[in-house]
Formats: sequence, C-alpha cells, structure tokens
Amino acid sequence: MKKISLLLLSVLFIVGCKNDTKNTPETESAVSTKTPIVYVSTYPLHYFAKRIGGEHIDLRFPMKTSKSITNWKPKTITIASMQESDFVFINGAGFEKWLMSTSISESIVINTTKNLEDRLLESGSLFTHSHGDDGAHVHNELAALTWLDMDLANKQAEVIANHLISKFPEHKAVYESNFKTLSEELIELDTKFKTLTATNLELQVIFSLPVYQYFEKAYNLKGRSLHWEPNYELNHDRAQDIEYLKKAENFKYMIWEAAPLSETKSRLEAMGIESIVVNPIYTAPENSNYFKEMEANYNQLSKIYKVTE
Repeated sequence: MKKISLLLLSVLFIVGCKNDTKNTPETESAVSTKTPIVYVSTYPLHYFAKRIGGEHIDLRFPMKTSKSITNWKPKTITIASMQESDFVFINGAGFEKWLMSTSISESIVINTTKNLEDRLLESGSLFTHSHGDDGAHVHNELAALTWLDMDLANKQAEVIANHLISKFPEHKAVYESNFKTLSEELIELDTKFKTLTATNLELQVIFSLPVYQYFEKAYNLKGRSLHWEPNYELNHDRAQDIEYLKKAENFKYMIWEAAPLSETKSRLEAMGIESIVVNPIYTAPENSNYFKEMEANYNQLSKIYKVTE
C-alpha cells in the first residue's frame, strides 16, 4: 500500500512540474516572439506605421527607392514576401493600380480608406479597365493623395493601429500609446492649417498640377490647376495661360510640388505671380519626415496668407 502511495505522489509531482512549465515566462514569451511583418504602399503610411509599431513590427516599404510612384510594380520576390506577411496596408483611393495585376490574399491587404469612401474625391481624369469578359469600361478616377488632409490621414493611421492591436494584443499598450501621440499631433497640425486658411476664404491660387484635391477641400483652398512640372520652362503658350488666368481671376500665387526653375520663377514674378512650394509628399523626403514636410508646407502657405508667428 505504501509503494502505491509513493508511486501516486511521484506521478502527481511530475504532472505538477509539467503544468508549472507551461506558465514560465520563457514559455509565454515563445508564443509572442514573432515580430509582425508589415508592408505599406506609400511613404505616409510608412511613417504612420513606424510611429505606431516602432520596434514591435518589421516594417517594409518596397516602393521607397522607386523613381515613379505611378508606374511602380512589385517584383516577383516582393510579391512572394508580401504573401507571407501579416499585413499589407494600402492607401486605396485608386493609388495602388499594381494590385489589379497582382495576386495577394485579400485577408492581409488592408485598405486604409475603405470606410472613408464618402470622403473620397474625383481627380477629374478618366480610367479605363475591364473585368473578365465584360469588356473595357470607363470610371472617373479617384484622387489618391488622401494624406494631404490630416483628418483623413489620422483615420488611416487609426486603421493601422486597430489591426495591429487586434492581431498582436500583447503589444496593445505600446500601439495605443504611440497612436494616441501621433493622432494628437495630426489633429493639432490639421487645426493649425484650418485656422490659417480661415483668415481669407476668398483667396484663389494656381496649382501647377491637379494633385491637391484633398488639400484644397480640407483647408478651403480655391483655384485652378495646370499640368506643369517644376522643370518646365515658361514658354510662350504657358505665359499665355498665366495671362488668361490673371485676367479671369486676378491670381497672384502659384503652388508647385517642388521649386520651379529659377528663370521660370523670375518670369512669373515679373508677371505678378509668386511661387509657393507645397510638397505633396509622394515619396520619402531626404533627411525629413511627414510632419516636417507638412510644417514646411504650413510655413509656405503662411506667405500667401501673410501670417507671421
């Protein structure tokens, strides 16, 4: 009887040791050692994801070195890597045309503007494509640069935070805290822009390119858009365009995506047009970031509204 009792105690001791092993810190950490692999399709999303995830995500931005954001397509090896990732956060609003010819599981592709469709704007261009045997048909193309409206950008960042928290709750506190800080900064700068432009709601400007739709709507900017790249010279036809616009609306300012040629800038000044640079932040800025560029954009607009701080 004594031998049976000793044997039973031994079995219980072994079982108890096994149960204790399940609750050791080493075992628990093994469950959450996987660093989430996160892909993003735009620089602003890269910035938001980095601010939110920090060292708790493996962040990848394959378009970073591309010279063209409109014609970029992922390489086969990149697509394969995307398929193995946890999330592929996209801008939506028609920005990622490469997705139409790329097969990536819908379960990991997260459209950060999916629930903002009522706030998406048309670009003014037409887009032709086809579905299977239905033949080609035409859509009004959406404007894509949603991140120039910082309220929309804030909501896109929130989508990133929510998905990271949902799938990796062990880092919830970090993700929530980081997003809270980011969100407060976006809201503050958004308010700052709105306060600035509210000082003159009748002001009209010329936009060098039709890429500022969300910026215009969010901050009550009015004007006309041309199709001028910063490296364009002010030839006879373009000078005629400026003369026409000045007579029609008495424009005094022109917003560029980057600094125009110095000769173009000088000739425009002679015609009464001051050049202002508002960076649309298509790509990762060198030695800068999203907020620094938006602050620089604010300072440029302050010249138009004659505000000094």
